[in-house]
Amino acid sequence: MTDRTLQPIAEAWRWAMECAGDGALAAADWLARDIDPGCTGVFDLLADHRASLDTLRQAKSAFKTMRVAGETPADRQLAARLYAVTIAAALLRHGELITTQSRPAIIRALHGVEADDRLPPSLRDIASAARHVLELQSAPAAEG
Repeated sequence: MTDRTLQPIAEAWRWAMECAGDGALAAADWLARDIDPGCTGVFDLLADHRASLDTLRQAKSAFKTMRVAGETPADRQLAARLYAVTIAAALLRHGELITTQSRPAIIRALHGVEADDRLPPSLRDIASAARHVLELQSAPAAEG
């Protein structure tokens, strides 16, 4: 076998090993690398300040589907968290709210991300910053 024929086998083996640990995270990483082949996984994709709005829209769509189709409650919860962080990243980096959900619903979802210590601090920070922006935008204007 040549290195070229071993490449697909190596990729399949790597993916299988990732699945053995956390299937939902492995699936999210696989989706992230499919959306952006230059990223190392979902956490890298969502924390990357260079991610385009189109990339974030694709990620949001993938995580939205994963949120409904996940095999276990834990899978669906991870997908919901990633979905919320994707919306937060688009808001912070591109000034776009890429959802039709209500602001209170998004704020609640971002609170959930902030409280989830299974997620890396970089994603929790994105959620916190976006929640702050949304709360400021939702606050009634001060009379002066």
